[in-house]
Amino acid sequence: MPEFTKPIVLVVQDLRESQLLGAVECGVRAVVPLAQATCDRLVQTITAVAAGAGEIPSKLVGPLLDQVHLLHDKVLRPNGLTSSGLTPREINVLTLLADGKDTGEVAEALWYSERTVKNIIQGMISRLDLRNRAHAVAYAARAGVI
Repeated sequence: MPEFTKPIVLVVQDLRESQLLGAVECGVRAVVPLAQATCDRLVQTITAVAAGAGEIPSKLVGPLLDQVHLLHDKVLRPNGLTSSGLTPREINVLTLLADGKDTGEVAEALWYSERTVKNIIQGMISRLDLRNRAHAVAYAARAGVI
């Protein structure tokens, strides 16, 4: 799946519930029904999306949330992940790092070996394509898990 950097406003005649999550994965931030796609509406929607907002028809909100819930239950939770992509163990390590603890102090606090702490950090940095520990802490903070 290609990675999109620009938010997309999708104008559609019809969008099936099964297509919602795929649209979001492709970068869609707003869905405007074709029947409502006036110039004013499109300008308003594009402006809102450019400012970081999102917009979908109210009839699609429930089905989208259902799909997110299903994704969490069938994919994330069985793999020990949260919606942030971090495991509870990684979150514990990052919380202590954010408190200024070094590897030894993290290991002692969590009853892990230093090697285990280093492996947790390295695995997370590699899997999430982060640069270093500080980047990992910032990632967790932005995700709202620490």
